Amino acid sequence: MPLKYTIVDEMPGFELSPRDQRTLMQIVSWDRQPSFAVPGRTAWYVLSEPVIDPKTSRTLVAAKIKGVGAWHPRVAPTPTHSDAGEPTPPSNSAYEETTRNPHFGLDENGCFASVFSQPAPYGGMTLPRAQREFDNAATLYRAGAPSIVPLAVLRYDDGKLFNDLPLGVVISLTWDESPYSLDLLRVENPAATAEERAHAAGVRETLGYPPHQRDGVSALSVRAVVGRQIGMRLRELAQAGLYRYSAGWDNFYLDHRTGTVYLTDLDSTRELQELPSDVQGIQVLRDLAGGIYQIVNKIYHPCAIDDYDLHTLMDIDPMAAVVAGYFGIDKIHAMRLTKPLWAYFVPHWFLLKRHRGKIQGWSMASKAQRKSYKMEMNVFYALAILVLAETYRTFREQLHLPPCPSDDDLRQRMTRLLGDRVDLLEFLAAPTAQVVPPE
Repeated sequence: MPLKYTIVDEMPGFELSPRDQRTLMQIVSWDRQPSFAVPGRTAWYVLSEPVIDPKTSRTLVAAKIKGVGAWHPRVAPTPTHSDAGEPTPPSNSAYEETTRNPHFGLDENGCFASVFSQPAPYGGMTLPRAQREFDNAATLYRAGAPSIVPLAVLRYDDGKLFNDLPLGVVISLTWDESPYSLDLLRVENPAATAEERAHAAGVRETLGYPPHQRDGVSALSVRAVVGRQIGMRLRELAQAGLYRYSAGWDNFYLDHRTGTVYLTDLDSTRELQELPSDVQGIQVLRDLAGGIYQIVNKIYHPCAIDDYDLHTLMDIDPMAAVVAGYFGIDKIHAMRLTKPLWAYFVPHWFLLKRHRGKIQGWSMASKAQRKSYKMEMNVFYALAILVLAETYRTFREQLHLPPCPSDDDLRQRMTRLLGDRVDLLEFLAAPTAQVVPPE
């Protein structure tokens, strides 16, 4: 039986063909089974007729349908979800994975802390979260920041509630037909499908690199090109008055027509104005630190541990690419700022390289054991914030960003989480190069 729904919000100015309108509603109601290209809760539909963006006259060619159900073919069946191989409609049972892994954030007092994501329904999302993604996408669209474009928010009317909230779906329009993110570029996956490999090759070609060349220099160069754009997108997010963006590459997509990286995952993103003024700049810097962490984290993945040498890493410096894109500075200045971050990363990288044989033989169940060889995420985030804070203060008025507290204030906020590891931050950050002067 089809699921009942009500449209609760729509973006004016975007006219879909009757066929596409009908198909999208059939997908939402499960009168037509959603198509999931990748595991998760987001279906994808390529429009039969592209939609003209009234603001730019460019075409939007596909629809991202989030909260419409789940597809987890590689997940073992659970007592709640027995058929993990087939897509299932949204449910009001909890998806436990969203609450298991802490991330670096701030507590209610503005101090750095390990924080957890809110629970989410399996294959679905609550109506307020669907509305939030719609509203944030609308904010970015109005600001001219490359992002998905909101189309509609719908409420399911079957009576299912999650934490006393109805379930919802958000439909967004995209600039590219491909349902695949840029995450395929970070690590060469031997289990990738032919379609996924073709997508990765197309991305490399769009960015100006041989599509099937995957040596270390080429891979890092592509990573740096993408990283520079990620830095720009995170800055534009903050300039639009928003914060909290998960900078994993599964949340960045590429428009093959223009070579532009765009934002896609916005239901966790919040408005800066809801924060105290002394916390706004810290949250903005936290997003930047996340972008830097994600670009370097996969370099010491077991599948990539021998793909690069130290000289190549330092010459290309993908972390500096993120910083350069964010602040609009040249690579040389950005490389001075990332030296302390490399000083923290490189010893751990060589430790993993030294024990490569043992680590590559570990199963996925040994992920926590492998993690013990790696950098501590909280220390890296804090170090990145401390290292970049003064440059941020120098550029923030020029870039229309919120103020950031002093370094002493930041250290005090870090102490509760890190304890005497704050001394390690001081040690690593001591040789930080000069602040980059505004041009």
